[in-house]
Amino acid sequence: MPPQAPPIPYVPAPPRRRVLGPLVILIAVIVVLSVFAVVMVVWVSSNDNATPEDAVKDFWGGLANKDPSAMFNETVFKFNSSMYSDWLAESGYGYISMVDFQVTVNSADAIYPDEMTSSQLSELQHGVAALELYIGENITNYCLVNANVTLRVYYLGEWITQTQNDTVPCVKIGSKWFIVEPTDMIPGWDLVTPYVYLTRVSISYGSRISIDYISDPASWGEVGIGLTGGTSSWIYWHPVASDLTGSGAVTHSYGSQSLGSLTVVLNVTDISGNGWVDQGDYITIQAPPDGFDYYTNYIIELTFEPTTSSMADLWFSG
Repeated sequence: MPPQAPPIPYVPAPPRRRVLGPLVILIAVIVVLSVFAVVMVVWVSSNDNATPEDAVKDFWGGLANKDPSAMFNETVFKFNSSMYSDWLAESGYGYISMVDFQVTVNSADAIYPDEMTSSQLSELQHGVAALELYIGENITNYCLVNANVTLRVYYLGEWITQTQNDTVPCVKIGSKWFIVEPTDMIPGWDLVTPYVYLTRVSISYGSRISIDYISDPASWGEVGIGLTGGTSSWIYWHPVASDLTGSGAVTHSYGSQSLGSLTVVLNVTDISGNGWVDQGDYITIQAPPDGFDYYTNYIIELTFEPTTSSMADLWFSG
């Protein structure tokens, strides 16, 4: 029996992006330098989150009123109120009570999924799935909002003005919209190809291949499973997260495909029934009635479909 090729070594995922924009950085810098204060605040809005644009405008309205708790309540983190202190520290908005400024939202325009590029849509869908897992709430719709915002900060007797475009994700929970700010507080929000360590044991007519380690969150719906062997072309299965969601361990059969002269059946088991690829989840590939050929090298590969990049591959023989 040929030796099994070693698994792909673990490579650390790239660091998560910070989402603090120049507006917040400008506030932080001026707080450090400021000595005097003049209270001049504009922009008051209250639209009760009926649209994503309302949520963004109310968020900036909370900034204009120097009220970080109001800003927090426009974000998805409000669904876990104990997160407030972490959110305040992570977002950088804790500085705002120490600065005097004016905020003007010049425009706010929503971009819905049918208007997004494929890259924008893949990243947002992945992030929304991670967010649902993180806050335990069902998200009924999502979009991006482009906002053009002017911030004027009072420093050393004069106003410093900066205008910029910000793009922020927004999600609908129940009947209201909330913004996702900052995204790097949500594990798995960034679209990073996970690195997976696979292990294999022999079973009747085939193999059980287990997830021994995964570096970044991924739902089963984002994973493609490919198999090839000898001179055969690749065959593929595409799991669906909802198939693997339920109470306790959930197994779903994704049917059979022909690989040369073999008929290969693939099942996926999610041991916690959460629809996510976790340590301990496993795949079975079987080719009854005779199993896989002892003299053929087969490769099974997991692909992260949003980036079309390989998560792991594993060689085996019958």
